[in-house]
Amino acid sequence: ARSLKAIGHEVAVVGFSNQNSVFHRIIQGIDCYSFFLSDKRKTRLDLIGRYLSAAKMLLGVNGVILGRRANVYHAHNFHSLPAAVISAWLHGGKVIYDTHESWTIHRHGGFHPEHLFALLAESLFLPFVDGFVTVNEMVQEFYRGKYGIPDGLVLYNTHSLRPLDRQRKFHEELGLGDEKLVVLFQGGFYDRLRG
Repeated sequence: ARSLKAIGHEVAVVGFSNQNSVFHRIIQGIDCYSFFLSDKRKTRLDLIGRYLSAAKMLLGVNGVILGRRANVYHAHNFHSLPAAVISAWLHGGKVIYDTHESWTIHRHGGFHPEHLFALLAESLFLPFVDGFVTVNEMVQEFYRGKYGIPDGLVLYNTHSLRPLDRQRKFHEELGLGDEKLVVLFQGGFYDRLRG
């Protein structure tokens, strides 16, 4: 969004947040619309609340997308894909589908309600996208095999490179000798299906 804004395009970001329910903010000059999605899952009552907030969030996100005229709709994951395709059809725009997951097979191989919604959204609306983006070749191959999506574009999910201020930070803070090799694993670790 920042890159597009920097070269003169009008950009809006529509999504959801697990932290707050602020509907509209301007962040770095970009219109951002956010709908709350509860992340509580411990009790049955929590799950009922989560599904109700998910329905409200999906209606809100997709309602904003349907109401906006754009040249390009960038649907990030299946949640916004139907509205992006329909809005592009109504307003004459293009659709880019950008997925970071293979949504129909995650969650440790068990069934989850998201699987059904993802399967419906992707099966019905992927034939109408103009471009496809994902985070690695494995996910790209999954979509090619399941839906016949052409190659598209692989963009690795990484942060911009920045020079380190202190090159030996771990050695210094942990009192390690110069001969010690430090390996940093950053991110979540899942024991299945996330090799």
